[in-house]
Amino acid sequence: MRSDESMRAIEPVIAKPAEAGLLVIGFKAWAVPEERESALAMREQLAPNSTRAVWDLRYGQARVAVTATEYTSVRHALKSLADELEQNQLATLPPGPSDVGEISFMHPDGVPPAIFFVRANLTLAVFSFGREPVDILPFARRIDAELRARPKEARDGGVELTYDERGLRASPRWSGPDGYVKVLAPGSDLRKEGDAIVGATGEAEVFYIEPGRETYSAKVKR
Repeated sequence: MRSDESMRAIEPVIAKPAEAGLLVIGFKAWAVPEERESALAMREQLAPNSTRAVWDLRYGQARVAVTATEYTSVRHALKSLADELEQNQLATLPPGPSDVGEISFMHPDGVPPAIFFVRANLTLAVFSFGREPVDILPFARRIDAELRARPKEARDGGVELTYDERGLRASPRWSGPDGYVKVLAPGSDLRKEGDAIVGATGEAEVFYIEPGRETYSAKVKR
């Protein structure tokens, strides 16, 4: 898909993202909610900021793959989505559902199902491959909802927050290889600059999330 074509749809979203006050750091594709009746078959580091995970579905000869690529901000992710879509062999991609991501694009009927979208500072893709096609929309919606949500249960503490002239820094006290940081600051325009979180205004909540472990949280107000 030509990047100039996708950018015509993406540019209005870049001008006013719906959730610029959401930022994730260190997210891995295998940290997403798993497809039901599935088993994680592969996890792969594609690049320093990009990962892929593959699940085998137990009910048939089908597989689902997820890729996640982290950028400095939602605007950076939106611009990068156009470049990623240009690598797709299809001449054009129709828009996906409006309730998935800041914006989404999908494979049309007749080719293996796939959806490409942006949430926070991530570009994400969900693919069906294997002998049996899979409806990837429910899986994509679960991923999107998980990224947007404020964790229901989080223990106060476990995340050290410091401010200096460059911005906010969040340091989990007990980090693991699969954990990531989620920052929620509604009304802010968040971005990463090196190891600093910039743009947080008002109250910001920071969570450290790792599948299978307790979630920790901290709050700060500017």
